Amino acid sequence: MKRQMWVLFVGAALVLAGCGTAGGGDTAAQDEPDAARTKTAPPTSAAPTTSTGPAAPDASRYVIGFGDLSAVSLPTGDPGVVGIVVAGETTDSGGAVNMVVRNNTSDEVGRIEVTGTARDSAGALVGSGSSQGFQPQVVAPGEIAYGYVYFDSEIPPGSTFQFSVDADSVDDYFLPVTVTEINNNGSQIIGAVTNENSVAVSGPISADVMCFGLDGSLIDYARSYAEEDELPAGGAGSFSIDLYGDECPIGLAAASGYGY
Repeated sequence: MKRQMWVLFVGAALVLAGCGTAGGGDTAAQDEPDAARTKTAPPTSAAPTTSTGPAAPDASRYVIGFGDLSAVSLPTGDPGVVGIVVAGETTDSGGAVNMVVRNNTSDEVGRIEVTGTARDSAGALVGSGSSQGFQPQVVAPGEIAYGYVYFDSEIPPGSTFQFSVDADSVDDYFLPVTVTEINNNGSQIIGAVTNENSVAVSGPISADVMCFGLDGSLIDYARSYAEEDELPAGGAGSFSIDLYGDECPIGLAAASGYGY
């Protein structure tokens, strides 16, 4: 099963076009879904604390959070689609547009892929990018996943982005690993993981954190890998992610590996 949607940024506004399951409607996208258009509101702002806590209510059981997660409010999104609910307005220093998607379908989804283009203020095509993996690898109805789209060209200020989102059915190619403990000491994010699957998970086992700022906005995406090359069923491991001086007062963390 694969789903698709289109999204368009115009300044600070996020314009979404959503779809249902593949096979309906007319569009240039490969799965030809029905299209609808709506606007989302930005997340509300609040000051975070430095305490640790459970994952956000709309995140998967495979995700753990830290900081005051009540500072982050994510839009509900369009019904019946896997769609972007919040995203960065520009590329960050590494050429990435960070984003959060929500599964508003009636089925669990697995691998999520996002591709996109950028156009400058004159409408000229200035960039093409694709996602580098979303976490977690299993996203139930109503739950969120997070990731980014990387552009390998310089994107001028004031550019707009258009994205296409595809979500596959859950399979055993990628397997989630549960983050059971997390600690942000200011310079590193250190975590513990457990393989709750019935089979071994092969590496590299990536650990990914989406960071939110004091105003509730997306500010960074950080990735590292577990110390272990493989985790047997029931096995435990750990990871550390260097922040390189960047702030990450609030965040969501998830990890995954391979099922082969």
